[in-house]
Amino acid sequence: MNKISYIYNDLASLEKEMKEKSLSNIVVVLKHERKYDKWQDAIDEAAQILKDELKTFEMLLKFFPEDTYFKTDFRMLVQSAFQHSFKSTRYNFKQQFVIENE
Repeated sequence: MNKISYIYNDLASLEKEMKEKSLSNIVVVLKHERKYDKWQDAIDEAAQILKDELKTFEMLLKFFPEDTYFKTDFRMLVQSAFQHSFKSTRYNFKQQFVIENE
């Protein structure tokens, strides 16, 4: 679940961290390491990693009995991580923004 939270956070904070020239964002790291010409390629890969992690998370939950609160609670934790990252005023997340010098 930590990977999911980190990727949510990195996607939501990308614009802010690019302005700060931060190097600790998964999108920035992917663009540099994969030598992508376009930021969108790095964003797409980060989104795919997130999707894969979410699928793995759901698959692991199948190993627990249906009647437990465990599944519901963990899904709520993942949803809370999303809400915190994308709805927090900390990053002022926008669904679209222009990346200069692409």
